[in-house]
Amino acid sequence: MVVGQLKAVGALGSIVVIDLGTNGPVTAVDFDDMMSLLAGVSRVVFVTVHVDRPWQDEVNEALTAGVARYPTAQLADWAALAAAHPEWFGPDGTHLPIDGPGAQALAALIATACA
Repeated sequence: MVVGQLKAVGALGSIVVIDLGTNGPVTAVDFDDMMSLLAGVSRVVFVTVHVDRPWQDEVNEALTAGVARYPTAQLADWAALAAAHPEWFGPDGTHLPIDGPGAQALAALIATACA
């Protein structure tokens, strides 16, 4: 896991952003494993997913429930913001054009959650 590698070399900051689940399911166990690796980090921001795949809701539910269990975890609700703006996405409905308004909105959402 990349987080474990970064932690091993002391490359984690005091705020860590986790954006996962677009390519497959994330479970409560996955969430807890991630938080275990990130023990000592002052804030962990999890970004919800917007993807036209059967696991989207499962991932977002796992992230929402996980954040509720950890005081240092926070949710950046990309799924809700993205759902309101289908025009931001490319033809697949998942990927954002580089430097487009959706990419800028995602960056602003994450920056706000990290502030």
